Amino acid sequence: VSLQFLWTAIQTLYAISARLKPKRNSICVMEQDWARSYEDQISSPQSCINEWNEMTDILSRRPLSPDDLTVLSSDAASAETMKTIIKSKLREIMKTVDLDDITSKTIRVRLEAELNQKLDEFKAFIDEEILLILGQMDPASEIFEFMYLG
Repeated sequence: VSLQFLWTAIQTLYAISARLKPKRNSICVMEQDWARSYEDQISSPQSCINEWNEMTDILSRRPLSPDDLTVLSSDAASAETMKTIIKSKLREIMKTVDLDDITSKTIRVRLEAELNQKLDEFKAFIDEEILLILGQMDPASEIFEFMYLG
């Protein structure tokens, strides 16, 4: 991609956006905001709106919405609640320890001590979350003086 092509593309986009902006004496300016009337009619639960706006090519690690938890059985809902508690406690623990000298088993034992219960059934989940949190805690590495990775 050449610099001339990028310059031509941005100039074309500016020209198109200038033509799309309504003028002061335009009918669009005199009318009410037409998009607002559509937004006011949205009555779907937030979980449905989130699902509609979800981008399939982006991995989302958001917890289940409250609407989804009501559909689950009580055991599944309590498991999801427990996973949320484990995630927050893991973050707290990993912020306070030296990550170079600690093992996943040590973190899990400390987590079990803080929650006062055995977490053997969540062992695989805890290991995945430890790796995820480690990746999020790594600082961005400099590739060039104007570009960072991470």
